[in-house]
Amino acid sequence: MLAVSGTNTSPEMGMPKNSILLNCFGRGGSSLLWNAIGSSPAVLLPEKEWHQGVFGDQHLFRKAMSHLANFSEIGWIPGVHGMCHRGMRAAIPEKEFLDKPSASFVVIKLMDRQLAFREIIKRNFSLTREIVLTRHPIPMCEGLMRSGHSVESAAKWYRSATRHMLAALRDCAALAVSFESLVENPKEVLKKTYGWLGIPTPRDECVQVKEKGYGAARSSDADMATGRFIRVPLDRLSEMFDSTVNQKAAGRLSGFQREALWALTGSLASELGYTREV
Repeated sequence: MLAVSGTNTSPEMGMPKNSILLNCFGRGGSSLLWNAIGSSPAVLLPEKEWHQGVFGDQHLFRKAMSHLANFSEIGWIPGVHGMCHRGMRAAIPEKEFLDKPSASFVVIKLMDRQLAFREIIKRNFSLTREIVLTRHPIPMCEGLMRSGHSVESAAKWYRSATRHMLAALRDCAALAVSFESLVENPKEVLKKTYGWLGIPTPRDECVQVKEKGYGAARSSDADMATGRFIRVPLDRLSEMFDSTVNQKAAGRLSGFQREALWALTGSLASELGYTREV
């Protein structure tokens, strides 16, 4: 895909006219991919996830708007587009603009229930390139269950997000990236992603990575948008991940739970290329 050259900002908002939209689950490698894309000099990286930048600590309002957006078109509501755009702009630290004066994109991480806002976000930009980050439903739902979800509610969460991901893959030439490939060979996947987006790799060949708990260490529904960041060379990224993380997650479930989860999610997961085996 061809790169977009030169500074391409919106004078009235100070925002790039172009966006990269990362459609993802909340705990499926999204932090790594989001920060890696935002490590490119051509891309502005918000310091908050989209829903935090737009809704802040108004949790009930966010849930209400997400629920409404999942069932109807809300772009007609006065002020919705402006609210979304202002929130995105406020989430980008001024240092990003100073450090990347020629940035032509902003990368937006849109996950779980907030995927319903995908079309509204795209209308605020001249060009949007989309990435769909997938994960096998059994380990994905296992993480949700450790945060208190039942088998049924975890599966419902997975189905809801997956429907939006499939819509993105159908509606546009989105790039599909799997959590499994990202964990197994992060350098190769990131290089492919940079090339597909038409953006340069980070100048120092390092990406910003958030230190946080993975696998069994992730036992609560904590806010993962905070924490210490470190810069890791692309060549050393694979050292940070356990390639058996999916198998270990599945192993924490009973056979009955695994079968129930696949029965509830398998038809949609199959459209993403997954089979019953983890």
